[in-house]
Amino acid sequence: MNWVAMKSGLERSNSLAARSWLNVGIPVENPEPGDVVVFWRESRDSWKGHVGFFQGFSNDGSRVYCLGGNQGNQVSVTAKPLSQVLGYRRLRILGPIGFSRKTLKKGSTGQDVVRLQDALKQLGFNCGTSDGIFGPKTEQCLKDFQATNESLGITGQFDRKTRDYMVEILSARLN
Repeated sequence: MNWVAMKSGLERSNSLAARSWLNVGIPVENPEPGDVVVFWRESRDSWKGHVGFFQGFSNDGSRVYCLGGNQGNQVSVTAKPLSQVLGYRRLRILGPIGFSRKTLKKGSTGQDVVRLQDALKQLGFNCGTSDGIFGPKTEQCLKDFQATNESLGITGQFDRKTRDYMVEILSARLN
């Protein structure tokens, strides 16, 4: 887990203990593929656990699929009982987020929109899955973000002034 997080430029626990991941990232109630999921092992009060990358829920909602190592002595996707989940975490990017200089607005698509959606969620504005589609949820979250700075117009567009302010806020959180 730590190696994958490091290679991806994301924060990491720097520990071999699965439960150490409960102290990293942002806690989330509605996980998305790629979020960290931490399970208990043997008992909820045990120090033992298991950690992996969330992949989804079973159709009946009773199991959680995760991609992880040390699952049958290999890297694989396995299903674990939902009742054993201790928490879900969204890892933060280490270092500045590189935004495109183009203005993004409702109808925009692509990796630039994914980066914007990820940044909004890091700042506490839940715009749903980072799917790269600038739809009504992304627009509303961006307006809510713009409302935190009275010098920004509340346009719902990711323009130069909004981008500069977001970079400033994200950079301050890294220090």
